[in-house]
Amino acid sequence: MKCVPLLFLSLGMLSGCGLQESNSEQEQGESNAASEISGYVVDENDEEVLVVDTEASSTANDGEHYDAVWLSDFSEDVELGEKVNAEYGDAMEPYPGETSDVAYIEVIEEERPEDADLTDAEVLREILPVDELDVPVIKTLEHDAEANQWTIEMADGVELMGGDMDAETIDFEIDDE
Repeated sequence: MKCVPLLFLSLGMLSGCGLQESNSEQEQGESNAASEISGYVVDENDEEVLVVDTEASSTANDGEHYDAVWLSDFSEDVELGEKVNAEYGDAMEPYPGETSDVAYIEVIEEERPEDADLTDAEVLREILPVDELDVPVIKTLEHDAEANQWTIEMADGVELMGGDMDAETIDFEIDDE
């Protein structure tokens, strides 16, 4: 009779361990959740491309944050200046992240603006890479049909993220030819 309470106590301890293991497996699955980015390829080296998001999110210190990640180990043909969508796993820190766990990367088919001779990618290839910027963020990319030129405003993602309200921007004007 004394064995029955001991048996229930042992079963309770074993089931508690089983629950803890399940929670641990769930946490591991969450840490490998996929991240997505939609942005321009602003730099490349060897077998890697740096993709910087086109949309900013705000940071705790009133800065702007543009997701940025170096992607490698993918089979798709991606060129500097192209806009892409990508899904990837865990990225190593610091900013910009870096990962070889790329689920997919696809080039977004771009439409040439009306009355423009060049596409976004062709314009960006004329100015990229920009050595003065650690993480080149394209803040604006506009075509002016009357002036027959493109205007590009870029900033450094590291400075923007830090809340530097006086972050330097670099402006380019490219003739649409």
